[in-house]
Formats: sequence, C-alpha cells, structure tokens
Amino acid sequence: MRVAATCLAALMALPATAADLSLIVDRSDRGVELFVRFATADTESLLAPFPTGFLDADGRVDIAPFQAGTFHHGDELWSEVEMRVAGHSALVEAMSMMVHPDSIPVDFNDPIDGWIAMAVCNVTDPNARFDLGVLSTYAGFIAWEVEGHGTVEIDFPTEAEIEVTEFLEGREISHATVVAGPDAPLTLDAVTSWEKWRFW
Repeated sequence: MRVAATCLAALMALPATAADLSLIVDRSDRGVELFVRFATADTESLLAPFPTGFLDADGRVDIAPFQAGTFHHGDELWSEVEMRVAGHSALVEAMSMMVHPDSIPVDFNDPIDGWIAMAVCNVTDPNARFDLGVLSTYAGFIAWEVEGHGTVEIDFPTEAEIEVTEFLEGREISHATVVAGPDAPLTLDAVTSWEKWRFW
C-alpha cells in the first residue's frame, strides 16, 4: 500500500459510505496534478469559505460565470491547503473549477475525467440557478517544476475522509480511503523504480 501509515491508521474504522472528498493525483518527474470532487454544500466545512462571487444574493449558484473561466475560484478554494513535495513547500495553482448538478453526473475515475469535469460545463441554460444541495464541485490544481516522484504531503484544513487514487503519468498505482486533516497529513510515498518501469 502506497499511502503512508500516518493516514492508514483510521482505515479499519471507516464506514462503508462515500468519502467526504475524492482526490485524483497524477504524478510526473516535474509536476503533480490534483483533481478533487466533493458535495458543493460541504465547501466551507471541508476546505474554505465559498469563493468570491460563487453565490448569488439568494445563496444559490449561478452557472453562467463558470463558462468564463474559474481558476481564481479554484485558488480561493485551495487557499487553506498546504502541500509539500520531496520535503519542500510546493506552490499549487488552480487550473479550473466547475460545479455539476448531481442529476447530470460526470465521470471521475482518472486524470482525463478530472480534466473534463473541471473544464466542461454540462448545463446549457445560461440563466440556471441551483441550490447548493444538488451540486458537486470539481476542481483541478497543479504544482509544477517540483520533484513529482518524491513524497507528497497534503495538509487539509479540517479532518475529512478522503478517497485518493494515485496515478503515475496516467497509469493508476494506488487507491485507498483515508482520514486526513491538520494533524494527520495525507502522505503519498515516493515513486519506486518498480512503479516507474512496470507497464501495467
């Protein structure tokens, strides 16, 4: 198992329910890409206050602005998360962020799904407004020019159950559900030589 023991201690006690947050990590020798999915209503309890302009005056989500670029929303969303790669603090920048109605689900199984989910708006009505409880948030982030094969540590601002699937340049190398938080960082071991060279 690749996820470090600091996170695995909580595994046996986890109920058989959906995790608070799903995380896809795709690593290369020069970077780490992260894709997240979670219930939009849980934004403030999981990560940070709702991004500026995310909610309208009635507390609903207006889809239209999401069609014009949302990396700034993503940066605000990730502002209280800290990440280290190979022992060094990493600058993590948002690539994009999107919300999708749960009635129109999108795939979230690998990095390609992550790219599509964070970038494509599947609501065609420009006047659509949604209550928080019927949406899921998808966002993508990148740390570039880092030792992406090194140990990755992520400090989340609150304790949460996280389903993490780890990829090496698009090839899955691990999957686990863990509990992580301020006092228990999510830790992914350094990529081994075997993982670099195997072909399945």
